[in-house]
Amino acid sequence: MLLVFQNWIENTSDEEVFQRELSWGVLAEELGFDSVWSAEHHFDDYSMCPDNLQIMAYLAGKTTHIKLGTGAVILPWNDPLRVVEKAVMLDHMAPGRVLLGMGRGLAKMEYEGFRVDMNESRQRFDEAAPMIMAGIKNGYVENDGPMYRQPKVNVRPGPNQERTWDGRMFGVAMSPDSIPAVAKLGVQLMTFMQYPFEVHGGAACTVKSTAPSPARRCCRTSSTAMRTPRRLSASLASTSHATSSRSSSTTTSLARTGVRRRATRPTRSVPT
Repeated sequence: MLLVFQNWIENTSDEEVFQRELSWGVLAEELGFDSVWSAEHHFDDYSMCPDNLQIMAYLAGKTTHIKLGTGAVILPWNDPLRVVEKAVMLDHMAPGRVLLGMGRGLAKMEYEGFRVDMNESRQRFDEAAPMIMAGIKNGYVENDGPMYRQPKVNVRPGPNQERTWDGRMFGVAMSPDSIPAVAKLGVQLMTFMQYPFEVHGGAACTVKSTAPSPARRCCRTSSTAMRTPRRLSASLASTSHATSSRSSSTTTSLARTGVRRRATRPTRSVPT
């Protein structure tokens, strides 16, 4: 299940939308989902989720076994050191359940809001991702690159050295140049279904053929995380008040509750 926190609903406050969708994140475990994820977006009702690690910390305290994923932490908007600190701390709150997805973002509005040059997005991602991956494993962060000059500091609480992050780190790839970048990192590929499945499947297999082990298992798509359990399917069939061609989890949930969306909304791409 992907939480988007989208407020395109008439006569409904941001707080009501946010709290309602947060409760669905808790309900996901009871309904049989393998994992629950949250996007990161800023400054717009398209997706009101500025800190998905904080959301996962809340869900960690409300659940016992469901996997908790960030879809994704947008690295150019976040200090790599702070990402490491938050991820390690979350992994202590929900031992072994954290799925750390990393992305580089897309919206010009969000880059401008953070005073970050969007032309630096690829360079920032490529430099920050290895810093974070190393930091959550070894317990310290250091770097001497053009984007991030970080003196060596220890992260406390430190990571549990007996608990591996293998298979729990993901990179978002929605554009052609993102695919080799994710493959180079050796993490699993994460993508959002914007195009026909064959297109996404071909991209995943490109990563499989070029990525170092253990990332080659990333050719298994994340459909497991996004599938609808049978109990929820029955619930949707019996209670739905509306139909929609949109594929987002928010739209599905709106259909369940019968709330009205605003009539029109421009299409917007997901993070790359």
